[in-house]
Amino acid sequence: SLHDALPISTPLSIVGAAISLLWSVYQFNAQQHANLVQQQVTQEQALDQQRQTTLNNYLDAMSSLLLTEKLDSAQPKSPVRAIAVAQTDTALRNLDGARKGTLVRFLWESNLINSPDPVVTLYQVNLRGADFTGANLQHADLSKNDLYEAHLAGAKLSDSNLSDTNLVRAGLANANLAQANLSGADLQGADL
Repeated sequence: SLHDALPISTPLSIVGAAISLLWSVYQFNAQQHANLVQQQVTQEQALDQQRQTTLNNYLDAMSSLLLTEKLDSAQPKSPVRAIAVAQTDTALRNLDGARKGTLVRFLWESNLINSPDPVVTLYQVNLRGADFTGANLQHADLSKNDLYEAHLAGAKLSDSNLSDTNLVRAGLANANLAQANLSGADLQGADL
């Protein structure tokens, strides 16, 4: 009979071939996944490096404007002020939360964003997710900006101008808001 003609090892060969095929597919998929993860890591590292380069270039340019062009004493509507505002707006668009925090703290420490007459006006800039945890931003003019989900826990914001600012879901726990101007600020879901 035909059954007697087939060797007994044939069903085992088919099972072995199937297992081998499944193992090959598994290895291929695992390698594809590993390659995808590596690509994502590489892209994230490249983006992180790009953001750091943006911040470094910004700090270098602003330091030059401060030291050689006397930005801190420039008259309103002067070209050097316009350049500083443009550079600031451009840099903030390309930074992550931690680096946005570093940039704004630099501006504050240089007395460039302090009320009542800031040298560099931050107007409707994207400070979403910016990290100002524990930062000293007293007298800072951050009005009319987007601070959605910003980290301001423990920040010193006394006498700061936060009017018309988007502070939705911002972390403000233990922040000092004494005499801060919060008129028109959106505080929905903010952690106070």
